[in-house]
Amino acid sequence: MPTTPRYTANVSADYAFAGVRTQPTLGASLRYIGDRWVSFDNNAGFPQYNLPSYGVVDLRAGVVLDPVRLQLYIRNLSNKLGQTSGYTWQGNPRPDILQPRTVGITATTRF
Repeated sequence: MPTTPRYTANVSADYAFAGVRTQPTLGASLRYIGDRWVSFDNNAGFPQYNLPSYGVVDLRAGVVLDPVRLQLYIRNLSNKLGQTSGYTWQGNPRPDILQPRTVGITATTRF
């Protein structure tokens, strides 16, 4: 199928510090997407275009401040310009680019 890589992988690790009142956590993820083709073979209207493989690192760190859990995250740490999908228009490739480095914070609570 077009835009379906042969290989993908995701490795994730998280660590929670025991015995600390604020329950700090650290985590990281590595995502890999293999190369793939954009269209079906022999389609004259939409020529083949190869989306190259890419790998992305995400980081996160959190604490609990009762009753709120805060987590700081960085997605796409190296600001990789991976091509997630795309199409060809009049013979020119039009790839969609991975979201750039994003830094944020989340706050969750129960009520």
